[in-house]
Amino acid sequence: MHNTVIYQNKTLYIKPACNGRKVCPVAQEVPKQYVGLTNFTEQGVRLDEYNEQLGKVNHHILRDPALPEQLYRYYQ
Repeated sequence: MHNTVIYQNKTLYIKPACNGRKVCPVAQEVPKQYVGLTNFTEQGVRLDEYNEQLGKVNHHILRDPALPEQLYRYYQ
């Protein structure tokens, strides 16, 4: 079985596989830390930077605070 990756409300979650258990584990938010406002822009809006840790790998994430959720663009 595989874990499930969930992206909701601009936040990443990992849901562990059930692996035959009667009660499946709940999705856990991937921890992230707000770094600050960057000089990067999207359509004139400055982007927020976050650090996100996935396992042993650190990722720098840029998010547009003015952009609404784009659910229609993702596989459901």
